[in-house]
Amino acid sequence: MASQVYYEAKDKIIKEPNELPPETTICASIDCWTTKDQSESYLAIVIQWVNPIDNSFCRTLVSFETMIGPHSGTALAWEFWKSLAERGIIKRIYSITGDNAANHLAMVRSLQRKYEGLNMQWDQNDLFHRCACHVLNLVAKDFLLYMGELSDDNYKFFSDYLAVDKAPIEESDTDSTPTNMDNQGEYPPLVISEEVPDD
Repeated sequence: MASQVYYEAKDKIIKEPNELPPETTICASIDCWTTKDQSESYLAIVIQWVNPIDNSFCRTLVSFETMIGPHSGTALAWEFWKSLAERGIIKRIYSITGDNAANHLAMVRSLQRKYEGLNMQWDQNDLFHRCACHVLNLVAKDFLLYMGELSDDNYKFFSDYLAVDKAPIEESDTDSTPTNMDNQGEYPPLVISEEVPDD
């Protein structure tokens, strides 16, 4: 029973975005976090679009995976590309929203190089959006520290309370290959299920 529900939901996730007209663009959001006890990490990818028939806002979760290895830019880019290529929508991604963190910036640099390899224009400076909630969280913590309302001792408690990701990040986009990519190449094979006109 549970497996049937899973496969029905998976089929719907793959089918619905692929039935959209070719000119419909899709926006993606990505987040990665670690449990409080640092034992597990997760990666979620959500896609959003506007249905051109009734102008309704649509959103669906396309990936919720356990993240193995470091949360490096290369690892995030590989997981993002794999998830959306499997669904045949990688060429339709217009923009990505993610944390204002070094590993997310490294991720979009890696994705931009991959899109350029497909002869597509995808500019990380214009099409990557830093999550406003993450930025406001960072600003609030810095402000409270500056005002003396938040000591270094309880900074960790405050971060835990807000469920802020505590995983290590890399500042470089030349980070090491994640452990789950061994012998698989830099990216999974590209699967395109529809023709997308060139602009």
